Amino acid sequence: MLGLGLSSAQAQVPPLERAALLDLYAATQGPGWFQQTGWNGPAGTECGWYGVQCIGGRIVDLRLPGNNLIGELPSSLVNLDRLTFLWLSSNQLSGFVQPWLGSLGQLVFLYLDNNQFFGSIPSSLSNLDRLEWLLLQDNALTGSLPGELGQMAALRVLRLSRNELSGSIPAGLTQLSTLEELALDDNQLSGPLPATLGEMASLEVLDLSDNAISGPLPASIVQLLALKELFIQRNALDGGLPASIGSLSQLERLYLDDNELSGGLPSSLGGLGRLRELSLSNNPLGGSIPSQIGELAALERLFLGNAGLSGPLPASIGQLGQLEGLFLFSNQITGPLPDSLSALSKLVDLNLQFNRISGPLPSDLSALQRLESLWLQDNELSGPIPRSLAELPSLRELRAEFNDLSGPLPDGSGLWPVLEVLNLNYNRLEGPVPQSFGQAGMLTSLKLTGNALSGPIPDNLLDLEGLTELALYDNRLETGNENLIALLDQLNPNWQAWQTIPPAGVELGLLTPTSVDLSWAPIAYPLDEAGFYQVSAEALPGLFSDRFQAELPPPPLSSGIQQQTPDYATSGLTLTGLEPDTRYRLVVRSVTPARVDPFFPQKNTLISRPSIVLAFRTSP
Repeated sequence: MLGLGLSSAQAQVPPLERAALLDLYAATQGPGWFQQTGWNGPAGTECGWYGVQCIGGRIVDLRLPGNNLIGELPSSLVNLDRLTFLWLSSNQLSGFVQPWLGSLGQLVFLYLDNNQFFGSIPSSLSNLDRLEWLLLQDNALTGSLPGELGQMAALRVLRLSRNELSGSIPAGLTQLSTLEELALDDNQLSGPLPATLGEMASLEVLDLSDNAISGPLPASIVQLLALKELFIQRNALDGGLPASIGSLSQLERLYLDDNELSGGLPSSLGGLGRLRELSLSNNPLGGSIPSQIGELAALERLFLGNAGLSGPLPASIGQLGQLEGLFLFSNQITGPLPDSLSALSKLVDLNLQFNRISGPLPSDLSALQRLESLWLQDNELSGPIPRSLAELPSLRELRAEFNDLSGPLPDGSGLWPVLEVLNLNYNRLEGPVPQSFGQAGMLTSLKLTGNALSGPIPDNLLDLEGLTELALYDNRLETGNENLIALLDQLNPNWQAWQTIPPAGVELGLLTPTSVDLSWAPIAYPLDEAGFYQVSAEALPGLFSDRFQAELPPPPLSSGIQQQTPDYATSGLTLTGLEPDTRYRLVVRSVTPARVDPFFPQKNTLISRPSIVLAFRTSP
């Protein structure tokens, strides 16, 4: 397209054309235009006015986009009968789209988009038999689509998006055999798609998203062999995908999400060799993911979330060498993650949350150098978190809460280099909180609630200047660092009360030949009847009789003398079953059994470290 403001050599235009320009200036608050160079100048200067172009003393182009035109178009513009290009986009023009526009028979480009036009689309526009581009999107147009628009023999682009058009798509519109782009998205269109949709042989882009279109995809849709982009998401389509959808060999983007499509994924999808984006999320598709998915060699983004899918993730997924985003959330996918997943070297986003995927994570994920976001929450994954995952150079978010991941967390230098968000709540992780978390300088959110982690909390968490979220509830963690305690109290209030630690102040009381009284300060665990204290005692053999009390090893949980309290509120008990005149050692442990709780779940039975070892001798 020619640049704004270009003009031919100056020549006086016909008086009616000059008058039309002056009327436009007056009717649309010309003094307030952003650009108005030359306007209202003397006769003979019109072809030099901003946005006006002439050929042979006749106005052929009028281009004033985004120029603050406010008001209604004057009917005298009909006198610009040599006009080929009318570009008035992105102003504040209002009123009806006037029927007289259909008399501008030389028009090739009519751009009235992003204004404030209202009312219906005049059927007289169908008289514009040379028009190639008609842009009326982003207005407030109402009423139904005129079927007469299908008579526009030269039309290549029709954009009516983001209006308030209603009714069904008329079959007459499918007579536009030269149309390359049809955009009707974000209106109030309803009813079924025309059965003759496939007759639009030149169509490359079809956007019908965000309407209320219902019924099945017409069988003829597979005849749109030039189609590159198809968007019909957020409608009410039902039925299945055409079995021969793979014949749309030019298709690059297919968006049918948020409908009521069913019947599974046809294996012919593998024929879409140029497909870069596929979105079928939020449909009751059902069935499994066919192995032919791996034939989509150009695929970059795959959205199949909440689609009723079941069965395993096929190993062929690893053949999608261009894949950047894989979104399979909220299905019933089962089985282990295929090792081939680790071959997706261009993957940036992987979302597998809310499935039933089980087994361990692939041990070698080192090829996922571009992976930034990994969502695995609410599955049945087990086994350790592989060190190769912690070493990924681009990983910014890892969410794997509500799984059965176990073992110690990876530790050492160079881990989690750009990690910002880590959520491992409600797993079976054990061992210490690793020092590597304190070295992950970009970490802002760390959540480890509901595991079986134990030992001291690393002091270097104080080095995380950007940390704003921290959740360590329901573990076996401790610290004596006052500065760290202050940070934890700020970010994780009441964290200490939620730790399964031994009671403090364990003391001996009355001794008899067969019993001993014990007392202690109960821990402050917040849930009622959530745990108990386990007292373990053993007789001291001669080997330990000369040891100081602090040197004595604690009795194991398997020791012969065991006794427990009813709950954590208990502050002591009388240990019975002892032998007279016998030397014993004992400890007290806190035990929080695993529980199923909708608000405070815990998959692990937490057993604290033992209290201080107490030694005593019963009375003779």
